[in-house]
Amino acid sequence: MEEIWTYVTPSTEDIPTTEMLYESVMAYAKTKGLNVNYRVCDVPEKKASRPPLTDVIGFLEKALLKDTPLAFLNLCNGGEENLEPWHWVTVVSLEYEADGKSVFIEVLDQGLIKRIDLAL
Repeated sequence: MEEIWTYVTPSTEDIPTTEMLYESVMAYAKTKGLNVNYRVCDVPEKKASRPPLTDVIGFLEKALLKDTPLAFLNLCNGGEENLEPWHWVTVVSLEYEADGKSVFIEVLDQGLIKRIDLAL
């Protein structure tokens, strides 16, 4: 995380989209000679444009089951006080109810594990 930070540093102007996040990660990978594949799950600000929460859960669960690094770019934290806006973190766990009404992730943020209500 510390090494990649020089390539992937969000601010209100640097990384406003997931596309810019993965382009920055790919630039880092190229300088290190790494072969990296990525998948993206965009969750737009407009609720009407968002994928169903069950799709987001599936995306997260698939990556975590494969023990794949999972970056979470948060541009707006909504009502979640435990997550900074304009910030990216690493998702380390997922917990949810089968009906999708309760969804929590744990993220690694500045050396701390924080529990986040993903529905917010």
